[in-house]
Amino acid sequence: MVLKSIIKWCCLLLTVTTPLSQLTGCTNTPETFNVIVENGTGSGEYIEGDTVTIKADDPEIGEEFLKWKLTGLIVNDLTKRELTFTMPANDVTATALFEDIDYTISVLGGTADKTTAHYGEIVTVTLGEVGPGREFAFWSILEGLDPTNLDLTKPKLTFEMPACNVRLMASFNYFDYNVTIIGGTAQIDGFAEPTSSLLASYGTVVSIFANESNDKRFIRWTSENEEVVFEDETSPTTTFTMPASNVNIVAEFEQLYEIVVREGCTTNKQFAAEGEEVTVTKPSPELGYATYWVIVGIEVDWPPSTHEGTFIMPANNVSVGYGKALLNYLFRISGGTATGLKGREPFSVTNGSGGFDYNCDVTITANVPIGKTFVNWTISGIDTSGLDLTQSTLVFKMPTNAVIVTANFEYVDYTIRVEGGTADKTTAHYGDTVKIKAFTPETGKRFTGWTITGVDTSELILTDRELTFTMPAGNVMATANYDFEDYAIKVTGGTANKTTAHYGDSVTITANEPETGKRFTGWTITGVDTSELILTDRELTFTMPAGNVMATAVFEYIDYEVKVICDNTETKTAHYGEEVTITAKNIEGKIFVRWAFTNLDTEGLDLTRAELSFTMPANNVTAKAIYDELITLTFEGTTAKSEVLQYKDNDSKSFRLPLGSGQELCTYTIELSNSAFTFKVYGSGGVEIEPYDNGDGFMCIDIAREDNYTIRVINTGSAANCTLTVTQI
Repeated sequence: MVLKSIIKWCCLLLTVTTPLSQLTGCTNTPETFNVIVENGTGSGEYIEGDTVTIKADDPEIGEEFLKWKLTGLIVNDLTKRELTFTMPANDVTATALFEDIDYTISVLGGTADKTTAHYGEIVTVTLGEVGPGREFAFWSILEGLDPTNLDLTKPKLTFEMPACNVRLMASFNYFDYNVTIIGGTAQIDGFAEPTSSLLASYGTVVSIFANESNDKRFIRWTSENEEVVFEDETSPTTTFTMPASNVNIVAEFEQLYEIVVREGCTTNKQFAAEGEEVTVTKPSPELGYATYWVIVGIEVDWPPSTHEGTFIMPANNVSVGYGKALLNYLFRISGGTATGLKGREPFSVTNGSGGFDYNCDVTITANVPIGKTFVNWTISGIDTSGLDLTQSTLVFKMPTNAVIVTANFEYVDYTIRVEGGTADKTTAHYGDTVKIKAFTPETGKRFTGWTITGVDTSELILTDRELTFTMPAGNVMATANYDFEDYAIKVTGGTANKTTAHYGDSVTITANEPETGKRFTGWTITGVDTSELILTDRELTFTMPAGNVMATAVFEYIDYEVKVICDNTETKTAHYGEEVTITAKNIEGKIFVRWAFTNLDTEGLDLTRAELSFTMPANNVTAKAIYDELITLTFEGTTAKSEVLQYKDNDSKSFRLPLGSGQELCTYTIELSNSAFTFKVYGSGGVEIEPYDNGDGFMCIDIAREDNYTIRVINTGSAANCTLTVTQI
């Protein structure tokens, strides 16, 4: 039996300590690995180094191949339907992924309930607003749709999306409307002779012609229909586009009146209509005189210096003549103000014409516009050799002739300076349109808004990356402001030295101390390139990417060993905190006494129980079953007595108490010769039997007739001798 135990133990050691790779290596058979392909071909068993080709299945109608999803293998381009790779030393799983194709729906004259759809999806097309002068006729299929089983005459059309793009167009019927011309004729596209009435459809271009006469002149075209818009309503020959209604058009004419001119005057026309502009002239005056107008039939306020006048013809004839008067000399100024005397009274002119007395002092002052600067004067009619024409204010004597003065200005070039962005110009004039645009933010940053000086920003949205404003009369400074994006770091099962970070920051994460009975196995991290990280380090430092990061510290239970030693040694594993139950084996000729543990706190445990449960600590545990040799008692009559036996401290000895074929229930007294000892009684099933005092000072037990009972005598003090006596009452 000992030899069998040794052989069994050796086999167990061989099983535990010999790697499977060494056992299989003895046959020189190479290890194979699996390739599992979903939605494709190429599955099978391969050895490391084999060339493997996998291919995705043909896509279903309306689908297209997207990419491969691989585990156990890294491939740069996952979008190829057919992949060839060298087999690694591990299993590989490959899943071909497909996606629905987005087909487009284009509708002319209507709308679809979606702009794109997948094969087989239900699409509804609805007629849009029907323009005037027409009605819906049917849908014309321009591309992609089978008209079978479709009612193309309905304004709402529902169909099942084919595996291609679809284009539809609404077709219409058009109506004809009456055109009536009063005082003229009409014609369409140059066909047939012009007539006073005809038929035309909506959108048709109609030409119209006014009937002019000698005593009247055409004024304009009118129509009570507000939808009629003439290309030129004042031209006797013009066109309009036909609305969706009948049209009545009237040619309006005006009466012509005569302009009578007296000797010395001229006019640009002999007859004119009411409201028409008429130009008349009078002769040049003698030196020192001015001529003035004598006009009958209309009032005018022309100054005497005006030799050519224009008036609006009234609804009557007009007579034009002239008279003579002593003259003030003409003075005209642009871009400023002139002051002097007229008729010996103070007089001023701003950006206009007037007259000043000869030899009076005339003061001219430039009126500088916003955003400009004064350059010089341009003066005609006087000798300017003694004047500094670059001065904005000048004084000179009025000559006996007209004087024309012009103030010359030039734009001020104001600067536009942009930091953190660009402008469409570096300098601009007052009133120019300027566009500025912020740079595209650097990785990890965002644009927060503009800081602008020199411009009223109350109407600007300063958070827009591109702004347009009107250049003020001053320099402009614009600064594009940027700020770092705050990206989140979330750590499960550990801590980070910061909860948010900016792109490029250094971030350190630390896994928590493992709970009792567990150990840290590594990190699972999303959002960071982990190719350069050692994920099994409890503390990792990485550079923050431009995105959130999620890190999870992974822990696993430690397998602790429970070694149970009885007649042989058995080993099991358990995790910290698990309940472990061990059972002492029954050994022939022996009785279990107690358990002896190493690396276990046994406080509160009854070590004498053959079946014992305890909570697994965070370490290996060894439990050894302690047995006593059974000593058989022999009865002489009703008494059985042991020999005088020597005990060690806390030692025990066990005695077998055989029963005869007597009565069903027997009572026995049990006596020990030394009070430093105690005893326990067990039935044949190992159940402890409680003794009782029979009243005479003897401890008794009542036991049913069984094959065997066991009495264990225990030394509770120092080493001593003891004798056991059992008597049947």
